[in-house]
Amino acid sequence: MKRKVAKIGSSTLMISLPSKWVKMYGISKGDELEIEEDKDKLVIATKLRIEHLKKELDISKLGKFRKNYISHLYQRGFDEVEIKFENRDIFNQIKERVGNLLGFEIIEQGESYCIIKSITSELDVEFDTILRKIFLMLVDMADSAYDAIKNQQYERLNEIKELEKMNNKFTDFCIRILNKKGYPEAEKTHFLYVTIRELEKVADTLRDICNIFVERKETKIRKEVFDVFNEATKYLRIYYELFYKFDSQKTTYLEDQKTDIVKKAEEMMGGSREENILLMYLINIFKKAHELTGPYSCMNL
Repeated sequence: MKRKVAKIGSSTLMISLPSKWVKMYGISKGDELEIEEDKDKLVIATKLRIEHLKKELDISKLGKFRKNYISHLYQRGFDEVEIKFENRDIFNQIKERVGNLLGFEIIEQGESYCIIKSITSELDVEFDTILRKIFLMLVDMADSAYDAIKNQQYERLNEIKELEKMNNKFTDFCIRILNKKGYPEAEKTHFLYVTIRELEKVADTLRDICNIFVERKETKIRKEVFDVFNEATKYLRIYYELFYKFDSQKTTYLEDQKTDIVKKAEEMMGGSREENILLMYLINIFKKAHELTGPYSCMNL
């Protein structure tokens, strides 16, 4: 946005604050703001709390109810949501989804409505901590799935794929923080949003890999396919390490290995149904993880 500079008196220059920002943070006459000089930029900040955002949602006006509606309102940053519904089955679905949203609770319910409210105060410092947990959980999920399938310990897969639900809880929380407050380094907000969305999709793919084998026994997979699986877990781990500490060798590895391994995986297609589906998912992981190098570069070059 642009603002014209006005002149007051003989030497004082002034610009107006954006009304949306002023309303969101409840800025009023006499409040103090922090102003920091950053080369050709002035960063204006406030320690005041963000406005408590409320939303009313009438399910009858939306057609078919989807649990993701609740997640989307949470991600957008609403603190209190009143939902009107026509049957108890919808309430049960709402209850199930709210249980997966960090800090959201149903505080009131009636025959045809319920009120959901944020009961926690999101601290900026929590974002970085939870983002690292997302990475660690994803790497652990990949390693564990690889080990369980290779050793035909299929009974472990139900527990491993549950990590995807925890991943959703953490990624939803981080997206909520970015939408509600942004990142302290504002220029990184968009790229972090893209990164977190892609990490969530990688977890979905790992869950789908678990689902291939969770009901099957004694499925034979070629060693070459497991080698690709092992490379996929390594690829994710190296990207995680690079994200927190730059290493030119790691960037070269991520660039070179993606093309070679994807080509190798594509050439293996044509085996059993389970092998083909597994290879398809592994190729997807390589491509998603490689796409993450784009926002990483934008934040760090």
